[in-house]
Amino acid sequence: MSDVSVDDALERCEALIDLHRYDQALELATRAAALQPRDGRPYGLAARALMGLDRHEEAASTAAHAVGNSPQWAYGHRLLAIALMGLAAKSGFVPGRHLYGQAVTAALESVRLAPTDPGGYATLAEAQSGVGQLPEADGSIRRAIQIDPRRANTWVSASLVAIRARNWVAAEGAARRALVIDPANRSATNNLGVALRRQGKWTLGAVAFYGAARIDPRSPTARDNLEAIGFRYLANLVPLVLLPLLIVCPLFVAARIAVTQWLVQRPEKLKPLARRLGLRVGTKDRYRRKFEKQNARAQKLLVAGLAAVDWSALRGRQRVSSDFLMVLAVCLSVSGLVFAVAAALGGSIAGSLTIAVVFGAGAGLLFRAVAKRRQQI
Repeated sequence: MSDVSVDDALERCEALIDLHRYDQALELATRAAALQPRDGRPYGLAARALMGLDRHEEAASTAAHAVGNSPQWAYGHRLLAIALMGLAAKSGFVPGRHLYGQAVTAALESVRLAPTDPGGYATLAEAQSGVGQLPEADGSIRRAIQIDPRRANTWVSASLVAIRARNWVAAEGAARRALVIDPANRSATNNLGVALRRQGKWTLGAVAFYGAARIDPRSPTARDNLEAIGFRYLANLVPLVLLPLLIVCPLFVAARIAVTQWLVQRPEKLKPLARRLGLRVGTKDRYRRKFEKQNARAQKLLVAGLAAVDWSALRGRQRVSSDFLMVLAVCLSVSGLVFAVAAALGGSIAGSLTIAVVFGAGAGLLFRAVAKRRQQI
């Protein structure tokens, strides 16, 4: 096979990857690598195909071959970083941190070789956020945005960095910017769902997760997130189910904590029910209309000229999540109700009423704080 025909084979391989036909792409890339064993490009395409097949350990090894054959190829180092991060996501905490550290090294080399490529900085930002280097990650992704703010994948990486920084508002803004550029971007849609869910807008998050699953039905991520929505739905039903236990307030609180913790573990026996509930929430017309209305409003604001360079994964980060504030507000409301009932039934009326008023006022302030957050983009 001549050099020209090898180049043609690599072009066909790349087209197959874009079509998600990873098995065929891997076979073609392997044949090209056998014919040109000192060229890093076939190994790079093989690594991409292996990542598409969720064979991340093989992908990392193959990407390392690409770097070894073409050490001055910036994209090869970037592919190695991406493959290492994919492998880290499948590993435990300690080996995962080590792999993310290796990914940082590979991404830094990619940036050194191609200092004007926004993709290198975006990959570096993802790797840095994986090892907890959030200020560095914020600087890297802001550099990528500065180079090319019209690149959808840069904003997808920005949303991921913001999610790891637990800045849900910034994550939502970045995901929405990506969707303005590429409305069919699955990763951006999924990250938008994560940001909405963690802000307490879990019904809208379910709509986003359903949209991500429709874009790529083979991806397990959106399906898993829909399952999480189902468990959230079940957790919301817990206080209603346990309502009779309010007669003995400590028993109600203990039972609620125990059941909620059990649901957090996502018990296997409840997963089919959780998936159905998540799908039901994600496809409900009322939530879809609300999601589309919010989308239209957000896109108008983005198109109106909110400066991309002003975005940051760290600025305005909320130290306490809306979910936590909502749970605390509900607990205060229930406690206030219990003391109000105690006052009505007799006993220390003044003391019980005072405590009930204090708890009620606290719950009201927390509910207002959550409502204010939900008005933000």
